[in-house]
Amino acid sequence: MLKQWSAKSKWLPIILKDRNYNLPKEFGKWSAIATELALCMDVDDLGKTRLDAASQLTTNRTFLWFLSDAPIYCINSNLLRDLLENDVNKLSAIAGLVDTVPLHTLMVVFPSWFKTPDGYPIKYAILHWGDKDKPEESTASGYGKTLEYLPQEYQVNIHICFCCNLGDVVWFSGTGLEDGQIKINNDYAFGNATITEDEKAFIEQLRSLTIQVFMLLAYKPELLDSTNVDEVIKGFGKKSTPSTSPKRYPRMLGKHYQNPSLKSHTPTGIKQRTHVRKGHWKEIPCGPGKQPRKKVWIQPYWVGL
Repeated sequence: MLKQWSAKSKWLPIILKDRNYNLPKEFGKWSAIATELALCMDVDDLGKTRLDAASQLTTNRTFLWFLSDAPIYCINSNLLRDLLENDVNKLSAIAGLVDTVPLHTLMVVFPSWFKTPDGYPIKYAILHWGDKDKPEESTASGYGKTLEYLPQEYQVNIHICFCCNLGDVVWFSGTGLEDGQIKINNDYAFGNATITEDEKAFIEQLRSLTIQVFMLLAYKPELLDSTNVDEVIKGFGKKSTPSTSPKRYPRMLGKHYQNPSLKSHTPTGIKQRTHVRKGHWKEIPCGPGKQPRKKVWIQPYWVGL
């Protein structure tokens, strides 16, 4: 069945030709991600009447990533584990992103161990920061297709979406920002599926993870494999020999990251149950008059290892 589809797919050969990425080994094969992307993009031909709201928006954001030639970031396993143990509870720090977010659309590629509650590997996710004041960041055109601006409920809509299990499962979720406040739609079943309690908890993790990736890009540039802002925003992918090779290479997020509590761990002789103290973001006054506020990530602290 998959072979029959791939032979007829409109977008799979285009993705493999024009977005031909070479991923580090722990992130799997690009062809597998390209297949999920193409399965999502091919269903666009079915029309809106055949797709639920979650599928429509996932297809739209996937096309937005592709048509805008947006970047790919592979996220380090150690960094991902810490972000999943982090509370996003400082509203002012998040609200500050409205004026500082460095880019609006990107793909994050995950290590092979990251899975849905049903056990499906999450190979990638498309992240989008939609701002009412910057509608051009939510539109794109190319390859004979034009994406119109989709009206949004809040001043800022922060979306995450992906397909898995060969396109059979679509995940879409988001968070809103309005007047410095986080806005969340508590109707988890945005599509047609029934959502379990485990899946609701997982959606909360995805929402938190999405916000934190944007925060890291804005406030922790040292975690990128390149801190050149122009290169990060405009280059989107490094080519080994730009004039001759179609191969692209993703950027790494937290390539050499290791939690300080693990790096400096020394046995104390006190036995404790293994657990983690949640991390969080905070703002620290700095500069003249202590008016500017620096965003600081207090990382999770692992105990009893």
